[in-house]
Amino acid sequence: MKSTTFILSTLIVIQTLLAIDTRVTTATISTNSTQSKSHQPVATLANQPNGRNDACKSVPPDRDPEQNWEMKKTFDFVDRGKSYKLVYSAHVDSTSLCLVEGKTATPIVFKKDVYSYFVSKVERVGAKLFTVQIHEGNGPDAPNTKYQLDLEQPKNPKIKVLKRWIMK
Repeated sequence: MKSTTFILSTLIVIQTLLAIDTRVTTATISTNSTQSKSHQPVATLANQPNGRNDACKSVPPDRDPEQNWEMKKTFDFVDRGKSYKLVYSAHVDSTSLCLVEGKTATPIVFKKDVYSYFVSKVERVGAKLFTVQIHEGNGPDAPNTKYQLDLEQPKNPKIKVLKRWIMK
């Protein structure tokens, strides 16, 4: 019985490895607040279930599952005939929010210092309207901010502060 299970498991792994289609995509990454963009090639695996890192690159799975980026939520929408996806991913102590169009992924940046905050919640409130809750730092005294993310024009996202508070 054990050898049958092992053989079946091995066949499934081999079939999965043979079905993986590697290809190169381009990620558009914001480098500063003026939204200048640079294109960088990114290796992507077809049908890859894991999330995107803080630069919106799709990364291959790590051998240590705790090191993987996990896709928390995705939201699909269409604008002027183009399909978009808002992807919320998390890692051990980092998060990312990426706008994906085809093979191009752009980070949604709420503050200049991307590493100073943690996206804790993303919810859809309209077809192209979202709320994003951010925890700025560690501990209960760290400020929280709830933003409205308007993707009515995906190439020019609008971000507005809705509420700020400190949890104690």
